[in-house]
Amino acid sequence: MGKTVLLLEFETLAREAGWVCNDVEEVGSGDFRQTFAELAYQMLLSMSRRERMRARATAALGVLKAFSVGVPGGFTAKLDVEAASGTADSGDPERDLAVLLAEVGQVAQSGGTGAVFFLDEMQALDATALAAVCMSMNRVGQRGLPVALVGAGLPPLPRLLRAAKPYAERMFAYHELDRLSDAEALVAPALLRFIA
Repeated sequence: MGKTVLLLEFETLAREAGWVCNDVEEVGSGDFRQTFAELAYQMLLSMSRRERMRARATAALGVLKAFSVGVPGGFTAKLDVEAASGTADSGDPERDLAVLLAEVGQVAQSGGTGAVFFLDEMQALDATALAAVCMSMNRVGQRGLPVALVGAGLPPLPRLLRAAKPYAERMFAYHELDRLSDAEALVAPALLRFIA
């Protein structure tokens, strides 16, 4: 289908535009909270290296540590900050992920940039994870925070998102891709770069 290649191209464009982002991540193989904890860690660590965002990113790492407390199997990154108790540690996946992504957005906003999550194989996420993703993206959108999610998955994904949260239909833009020919697979990334 070429969806992963397309995500990789979007990742390149985001980095060139100065946005903070994760490497394209295949989701669904484990607990989604572990995945988002690792992705947020990558982003916050990157933002903490920038002078304008250092203090705000350090505070956000405390929220990440609180979020990570409930991750099955634990979170492997060593965080030398105190957990921000009472934030992102309620045990409610939707609320906790929304708080974490809002923190990432506030850090990005403090540095005049944005943060974008690239997720592949999203159809593998269960209903709880999809509901949490929808709720979180809705929350950051309501607050006008510069956080985006670019996800790819197989054709059932829009239906699965709507089943998780009915408002998902109007929240996301869905673009269906068909199989690319060999020639299109070689030309499409070049065209995307030219258009951007």
